[in-house]
Amino acid sequence: MTLERITIASRPSTMALFQARQVRDRLAHWYPNTDVTILPVSTEGDRWAGRLADLGGKGAFIKGVEQALLDGRADLAVHCLKDMPGDTEPTDGLTVVGYPARDAVNDVMVTADGTRMHQLLPGARVGTSGPRRVAQLAAYNPALVTVPVRGNVDSRLRLLAEREIDALIVARCGLVRLRSADPRIGEGMVLETISTVRMLPAVGAGLLALQTRTDDEATIAAVSRLCDVHAGAEADAERTMLRALAGHCLAPIAGHADTVVRGRELRLTGAVFSPDGKTRMESTLQGPSPEAVGHGVAADLLAQGARRVLDDAR
Repeated sequence: MTLERITIASRPSTMALFQARQVRDRLAHWYPNTDVTILPVSTEGDRWAGRLADLGGKGAFIKGVEQALLDGRADLAVHCLKDMPGDTEPTDGLTVVGYPARDAVNDVMVTADGTRMHQLLPGARVGTSGPRRVAQLAAYNPALVTVPVRGNVDSRLRLLAEREIDALIVARCGLVRLRSADPRIGEGMVLETISTVRMLPAVGAGLLALQTRTDDEATIAAVSRLCDVHAGAEADAERTMLRALAGHCLAPIAGHADTVVRGRELRLTGAVFSPDGKTRMESTLQGPSPEAVGHGVAADLLAQGARRVLDDAR
């Protein structure tokens, strides 16, 4: 390993920079003679306060970071995998090398007073973002009122602190990373981990994607040391399903793969919901091939009528 420098591109949010520092520290540990630095890159998604769909979907959160790779300002990008579009081809000239070990995939409900999910009264205002959560929350309790929230998790927590909402649902791993970066975030608030049975996770939940230029063999070799084989297989299964379903940013799709049978097989559960949560199609398949499992679950969902539901959600 003769690399003198590795520059990591990252979104500028508190959580994104914490994730980038985790990767930086691991690279610095393995390669103490390499100068590993972080380049914060503001993206369209970070600057936009309107509907995500009006920017063309989740790609708004990664395009600026990818451009830093393409023009040589950075050598490595760290993305939340769930921010990477599943219905478009990978950016020419770039490749995802792999994924570090997976963090928790669950969502959590956060309240200021310790109210549990089953204790929420009719009309309670639950702040959340994304059709997947909205649909599953509506199916669980249609008497709740969902309040669309966007922005960084710390800004969403302020809405809860100011009592503009009664509860907030966010990704557990993101909140844990934020609180690791700054223990004051969410101080005094109560977290309830939501089971994956009650709320099936987002495709790519808990996974960081490590992206480089396709021709940067030295960086690819260095970064490969950080990648986890089980995380890679689970990501491949979930993303295969998402691509086969042509999942877009407005699609209420959930999917969770986990490694079973002593690491030799994967089990993937995928689901598609109508936006109001009244329709749910679900499929589970197990096998040794991530691609085969992903395609199999998608085919079953499509046979159940998922295409119509997804088209109606646009």
